[in-house]
Amino acid sequence: MKRVTICHITHYGFAAPVRLGQHRLFLRPREGHDLRIAESTLVILPKAVTAWRRDFYDNVLAVASFADEAVDSLAIESNVEVELHDTMPLDFIVEDHALRYPFS
Repeated sequence: MKRVTICHITHYGFAAPVRLGQHRLFLRPREGHDLRIAESTLVILPKAVTAWRRDFYDNVLAVASFADEAVDSLAIESNVEVELHDTMPLDFIVEDHALRYPFS
Protein backbone atom coordinates (compact mmCIF):
# COMPACT_ATOMS: atom_id res chain seq x y z
CA MET A 1 0.00 0.00 0.00
CA LYS A 2 1.17 3.49 -0.83
CA ARG A 3 -0.14 6.75 0.69
CA VAL A 4 -0.36 9.89 -1.43
CA THR A 5 -1.49 13.38 -0.46
CA ILE A 6 -3.34 15.50 -3.01
CA CYS A 7 -3.30 19.22 -2.24
CA HIS A 8 -5.49 21.59 -4.25
CA ILE A 9 -5.37 25.34 -3.60
CA THR A 10 -7.45 27.90 -5.48
CA HIS A 11 -7.49 31.62 -4.73
CA TYR A 12 -9.57 34.23 -6.52
CA GLY A 13 -9.12 37.96 -6.01
CA PHE A 14 -11.83 40.27 -7.32
CA ALA A 15 -11.33 43.86 -8.48
CA ALA A 16 -14.58 44.85 -6.75
CA PRO A 17 -16.68 43.14 -4.08
CA VAL A 18 -18.91 40.33 -5.41
CA ARG A 19 -21.63 38.09 -4.01
CA LEU A 20 -20.79 34.40 -4.31
CA GLY A 21 -23.31 31.92 -5.65
CA GLN A 22 -23.37 28.23 -4.89
CA HIS A 23 -20.18 26.37 -5.89
CA ARG A 24 -19.89 22.69 -6.84
CA LEU A 25 -16.42 21.39 -5.95
CA PHE A 26 -15.02 18.15 -7.37
CA LEU A 27 -11.98 17.68 -5.14
CA ARG A 28 -11.88 13.99 -4.22
CA PRO A 29 -10.92 10.97 -6.32
CA ARG A 30 -13.48 8.20 -6.68
CA GLU A 31 -12.95 5.43 -4.15
CA GLY A 32 -12.77 1.82 -5.28
CA HIS A 33 -11.14 -1.51 -4.53
CA ASP A 34 -7.68 -0.05 -5.16
CA LEU A 35 -8.08 3.47 -3.71
CA ARG A 36 -9.37 4.53 -0.30
CA ILE A 37 -9.54 8.02 1.17
CA ALA A 38 -7.80 7.97 4.55
CA GLU A 39 -8.13 11.66 5.45
CA SER A 40 -9.69 14.76 3.96
CA THR A 41 -9.82 18.43 4.91
CA LEU A 42 -11.53 21.32 3.17
CA VAL A 43 -11.09 24.97 4.14
CA ILE A 44 -13.09 27.67 2.37
CA LEU A 45 -12.83 31.41 3.04
CA PRO A 46 -15.16 33.20 3.36
CA LYS A 47 -16.93 30.57 5.44
CA ALA A 48 -19.38 28.41 3.55
CA VAL A 49 -22.00 25.84 4.48
CA THR A 50 -20.80 22.64 2.80
CA ALA A 51 -22.97 19.66 1.86
CA TRP A 52 -21.42 16.50 0.41
CA ARG A 53 -23.24 14.78 -2.47
CA ARG A 54 -22.73 12.06 -5.08
CA ASP A 55 -23.43 12.73 -8.73
CA PHE A 56 -24.86 10.38 -11.36
CA TYR A 57 -21.40 8.88 -12.00
CA ASP A 58 -20.78 8.22 -8.26
CA ASN A 59 -18.30 11.10 -7.93
CA VAL A 60 -18.26 12.81 -4.54
CA LEU A 61 -18.65 16.58 -4.68
CA ALA A 62 -19.02 19.36 -2.15
CA VAL A 63 -21.73 21.97 -2.63
CA ALA A 64 -20.62 25.21 -0.95
CA SER A 65 -23.21 27.87 -0.15
CA PHE A 66 -22.17 31.34 0.96
CA ALA A 67 -23.78 34.10 2.99
CA ASP A 68 -25.33 36.92 0.98
CA GLU A 69 -22.53 39.40 1.57
CA ALA A 70 -20.06 40.97 -0.84
CA VAL A 71 -16.47 39.74 -0.64
CA ASP A 72 -13.26 40.65 -2.45
CA SER A 73 -11.68 37.15 -2.46
CA LEU A 74 -12.40 33.43 -2.36
CA ALA A 75 -9.92 30.80 -1.15
CA ILE A 76 -10.40 27.03 -1.32
CA GLU A 77 -7.87 24.55 0.08
CA SER A 78 -8.43 20.81 -0.11
CA ASN A 79 -6.09 18.14 1.23
CA VAL A 80 -6.92 14.49 0.58
CA GLU A 81 -4.72 11.62 1.71
CA VAL A 82 -5.39 8.44 -0.24
CA GLU A 83 -4.27 4.85 0.18
CA LEU A 84 -3.35 3.14 -3.10
CA HIS A 85 -3.69 -0.63 -2.94
CA ASP A 86 -2.86 -1.41 -6.58
CA THR A 87 0.64 -2.90 -6.50
CA MET A 88 1.14 -2.56 -10.28
CA PRO A 89 -0.95 0.41 -11.49
CA LEU A 90 0.59 0.33 -14.98
CA ASP A 91 0.06 -3.39 -15.52
CA PHE A 92 -2.24 -3.49 -18.54
CA ILE A 93 -2.57 -5.40 -21.78
CA VAL A 94 -1.02 -3.87 -24.90
CA GLU A 95 -2.22 -5.20 -28.24
CA ASP A 96 0.49 -6.79 -30.42
CA HIS A 97 0.10 -4.16 -33.18
CA ALA A 98 0.88 -1.39 -30.65
CA LEU A 99 4.13 -2.83 -29.29
CA ARG A 100 6.34 -0.95 -31.76
CA TYR A 101 6.14 2.72 -32.64
CA PRO A 102 5.04 4.02 -35.08
CA PHE A 103 2.01 1.75 -35.15
CA SER A 104 -0.52 1.43 -37.92
